[in-house]
Amino acid sequence: MNMKILTGALVLALACVVILMAVHPPGTGTDDTTPVNFTDREVVVFSDNDFTKEVKDILKNSTGHTDNFLTRTVGRTDIVVIDGTWLSAGVGGVPSPDQIESMIDSGIPMIFVNDDTYLYQEDLLDLHAAASDDSSMAYCIYRDAGHTQLYVYGGTDLSDVLITAYEWADNISPVPASEE
Repeated sequence: MNMKILTGALVLALACVVILMAVHPPGTGTDDTTPVNFTDREVVVFSDNDFTKEVKDILKNSTGHTDNFLTRTVGRTDIVVIDGTWLSAGVGGVPSPDQIESMIDSGIPMIFVNDDTYLYQEDLLDLHAAASDDSSMAYCIYRDAGHTQLYVYGGTDLSDVLITAYEWADNISPVPASEE
């Protein structure tokens, strides 16, 4: 009698696997081929022209509006990308800590890439408890109603990390319909 129960259970389990395979075949889940949403959000890059061009190329499937800070003023609905290496070098119109803090306080999503030194040295940001490791490539900051949210994205490919950080910024602070 136990053999009949065991055989029935095995047949039932096999039937469930066959049904699941028909409903959700292998390779149809989310993977690296998932298309990027083109939301066309304004992005202002604080860096030199070469890095701005690189960001523009990386985000071309997400937005058609990527400009250098020298050619465009940051608006309330923009996303800001700051090249940490350029910021740490202190050349070419680097924004002051007060200017960065003002953008964060205004609810502008900020994406810091390439170097986190600034983030952990600047007392205004109060991020001393935030974790970091060697694989971290992008540090995303958003402040709303006095609550600071910090997201850290790791990886080895700037393109993947920057696209993910852009999507985070676009979702965390959507553009109000009246300003689209």
